[in-house]
Amino acid sequence: QELERANRAKNEFLANMSHEIRTPMTAILGYAELCLAQDIPETDRRRYAEIIHTNGEHLLSVINDILDVSKIEAGRMTVEPTLCSPFDVVSEVRALMEVRAREKGLDLSVAIASPIPEIVRTDPRRLRQILLNLLNNAIKFTDQGSVVLRFGMENVVQDATQVEKLVFEVTDTGVGLTREQIERVFRPFVQADTSTTRKYGGSGLGLTISQTLARLLGGDLTCLSEPG
Repeated sequence: QELERANRAKNEFLANMSHEIRTPMTAILGYAELCLAQDIPETDRRRYAEIIHTNGEHLLSVINDILDVSKIEAGRMTVEPTLCSPFDVVSEVRALMEVRAREKGLDLSVAIASPIPEIVRTDPRRLRQILLNLLNNAIKFTDQGSVVLRFGMENVVQDATQVEKLVFEVTDTGVGLTREQIERVFRPFVQADTSTTRKYGGSGLGLTISQTLARLLGGDLTCLSEPG
């Protein structure tokens, strides 16, 4: 039964991925063809180039997700912790996500829950990847209201000793998840359900990758939610 479930999930995943790759690819080829036409106004040519660029970026993010998850399955995923500013990472992530939130009429805000050191030891590239994933999901599944990124220091018990850890929390007023969906949502190749993939798009790999990265960085990724 477990093998059948895994096989069905892989088959659904391949069907979704084919769609996720084909959609931007079709747009890229179609608009590239329009760009090559002799007599189109320069403004149109520029607009077509922007559409090609946007779809190219989307395609690259899908391919990166597939590569990351294959690294996870092969046990080859790595992180490179270094000294960096958590504020720089957060402001970069906010700048990248603000436009998308504004397009949907959502209020995106950042809140500091407690004093935070100027410098922390983590992998800034992977931390940014996790936060972008979480905020992207929050915005994607929220039609009205707000998305909040809150961060601060918390005392946690690790190996029978108390240590201070940097904790990030993304809260949204979106569709929410049932308990069964939360159990499934961190598994590779699975979204909350198949209709989700069709309606919202996405590889369904973001949370698997983010949770693995969080654990490699010495933390974890958990979810609290209720439908609606």
